[in-house]
Amino acid sequence: MNPIAMLLQNDAWHGVGHATPKFGDSWGPMEWVGLAATVLLGVGLVALIAIAIARNSRYRAVGVVSEGELELVRNKIADVEKRTTGEVMVVLLERSDRHPAAHWLAALSLLFVGSVLLWTWLPWGDPVLLL
Repeated sequence: MNPIAMLLQNDAWHGVGHATPKFGDSWGPMEWVGLAATVLLGVGLVALIAIAIARNSRYRAVGVVSEGELELVRNKIADVEKRTTGEVMVVLLERSDRHPAAHWLAALSLLFVGSVLLWTWLPWGDPVLLL
């Protein structure tokens, strides 16, 4: 008889414990890195949820706009939506988020425009003088 068939027919076989490793037994470095990454991802997700809950009050513009102004906005939206095939989505915030990248964009734009305007007077042939 085939030895594999004999093993499959033998109901008395059971594992001795080596087939069920305990948590952390004989883990290599990559398994530990994977566990650490999973824990860090979970902690980061919990932190992002906590920040969103803490900042939830920032996005409530209650009392800032009167009922008359809200009705005016609703009417204007309805007028615009009658003339288009799309739908208008309006968001009213008490304040917007900061945009730190805008400062860098303004600085780079000013650098470019200034370089173009001062092209003839800048010492392009000697890069040390540009600094």
